[in-house]
Amino acid sequence: MVQQNQERVVYQGFWRKWDQTSDFPEMAGKALKLHFGFDTEAGDVIQVKMIAPRRAGDMVQSMLAHFDQSPWKMLPIWSHHGQENWCMIGYHAVCVIADAWMKGIRTFDGAKAFEAMKTTATTPGYDGLADYMKLGWVADDGHSSSASKTLEYAYDDWAIAQMAGDLGRKGDAAEFLRRAASSRNLWDAKTGFMRARRRDGRWREPFDALQPHDQGYIEGNAWNYSLYMPHDAAWLVKQMGGGGAFARHLEELFTTHLDDRFFADTEDLSRVSMLGRVRGGWAGQMIGVAYGAPTEFQCLGKINESETRFVSSSVLMLMPDPRGAKSSWKGPWSMKVGSRS
Repeated sequence: MVQQNQERVVYQGFWRKWDQTSDFPEMAGKALKLHFGFDTEAGDVIQVKMIAPRRAGDMVQSMLAHFDQSPWKMLPIWSHHGQENWCMIGYHAVCVIADAWMKGIRTFDGAKAFEAMKTTATTPGYDGLADYMKLGWVADDGHSSSASKTLEYAYDDWAIAQMAGDLGRKGDAAEFLRRAASSRNLWDAKTGFMRARRRDGRWREPFDALQPHDQGYIEGNAWNYSLYMPHDAAWLVKQMGGGGAFARHLEELFTTHLDDRFFADTEDLSRVSMLGRVRGGWAGQMIGVAYGAPTEFQCLGKINESETRFVSSSVLMLMPDPRGAKSSWKGPWSMKVGSRS
């Protein structure tokens, strides 16, 4: 029964992911996709590249067309029916493009794509990037969700570095690898969490690792966002005291109860989506898979039928799952989007 319920979750998410893909095949013979990067870059785009690589190439070409027509000369942040709505954070289109290139998809101009990636990642007027490039973190005094933005930018920069290296652009690869280490600047050894920093280097105070509001995170808290270093996981494990200490931290993450008051005033996080644990919203949903567990409910090897039945039901439709992104993590998933593997 447990296996049947797991399969139901996988296929339901798989159907929803593909059902919500928007194509415009009449445009120059290309299947141009509507696509947004936040939430989807680690899951559903992997499915596209595995199952329909031609569409993955079309997706990249759509992003490059967006760049060409953008008055800001940026790749899409959250493209919605041909318009940029600037929803959420990061510049995750670079991950999608880098991953397609590193997986061998060559139906787009790699040099042109890289220039678009580099231009997007060096736009100083975008969402704290000027501070990020100057300081090594997005300054909390002046920018919302500063810690989350720093961590997301650092990963995006790692993806850019991978493609730069493959294209033989050694200088760009070195620069973006340097930027990818920016996530380390948020590590507070005293608390054991990633924290928001002010422009002068001081931590944001007061600090509450369970609180998703007014702490510098978006749709999450310090518990789940502090683990958002998939490109630099070995460094993070070392800072936490090694493999044993890190495993205990993960177990605490997946078992500690989160009181309703921490998300009572948050419109897109609820007891349904959080499942009552501190692992949190979207940023926490990927942690179990990223650190070696096959599904979010097997992270401790303590799967039980009631939890599986719960998420297999219609309640799953109420959980944050943009274009099947969350459900896709129960299928093909990559810890390092932008790598060859």
